[in-house]
Amino acid sequence: MSAIRIIPPTDEAPFPYDAAKAILEGLPGVSRSETDIPEIVAAGARFGWPKAMIDEHWELMRRGKCFDYHVEDGISCTLWEDNIFFGFHSGEHEDACLPVIQSMAAQLGCRILRH
Repeated sequence: MSAIRIIPPTDEAPFPYDAAKAILEGLPGVSRSETDIPEIVAAGARFGWPKAMIDEHWELMRRGKCFDYHVEDGISCTLWEDNIFFGFHSGEHEDACLPVIQSMAAQLGCRILRH
């Protein structure tokens, strides 16, 4: 299954975090929760993440700016300080969400990165 990120327009440009958060919170029927960083770190440790990457995630948790957003039968993503990560449960789900993601990227002046 693929994943998509909305990232800054260039490697040097800052990510428009506040604007991204406002767009996500304005989605109809959206729910928000804090990202479970300890769970992500535990999974990363199992996959052999280097200590620096684990430490970076603990720092993200300390700053408290990482949130998960879900719209039933729609967008499912995590807002990080420097990107939005979108996951999909099927190709059809990805196809249905892509126009919304493309619109968000355009509104933010950002680019899309596919994994």
